[in-house]
Amino acid sequence: MQTSPTEINLQFSLNQVMQIFRQLPEEYKDAVVKEYEKAALDENKFWELIALFKNKDFDNEALIQSLAVMPLKATAQFEEILAQKLYLIDGKKYAAAFYKDAISVDGFLYWRCGVVAQGRDFFENFLANPAPIKNILPCESILYIAEKAYKLKTDLPVFDYIPTHSYETYSNKDNWY
Repeated sequence: MQTSPTEINLQFSLNQVMQIFRQLPEEYKDAVVKEYEKAALDENKFWELIALFKNKDFDNEALIQSLAVMPLKATAQFEEILAQKLYLIDGKKYAAAFYKDAISVDGFLYWRCGVVAQGRDFFENFLANPAPIKNILPCESILYIAEKAYKLKTDLPVFDYIPTHSYETYSNKDNWY
């Protein structure tokens, strides 16, 4: 059985893509750039991917595989949206849901990751009403999803995308002071 060209899954490294792009005639480059600029991963797709976590074990293999087959831009977009969500719930009133006194900087980051890993509804409810939470687990592994998907897709050793917002604890100054 012969496959059609649309059924073939080609994977290229970013360097290979740039080499091909440089060889394109000028009249085609604008069209390629416009196509690239279309969102590969929006917020709805982000939450669909987050829903791929298995049960409460945070098995992220299905999520990594799904992200790796999307356009390369989706990897950076996933990282950007994740960082934005973690930034939004970085603050004193959110930390109070997990800690009574002093907080662990890394621990609080991982708890916030756990909130995101619970899905859109849970996240939005927590964002609006950060009441104490007892029934979720920290989820550090969500921080490495984009990097693992990038490496799987490109075979390159470093994913060096830097999101607009830092997800590190105390980054959202407005929510702490």
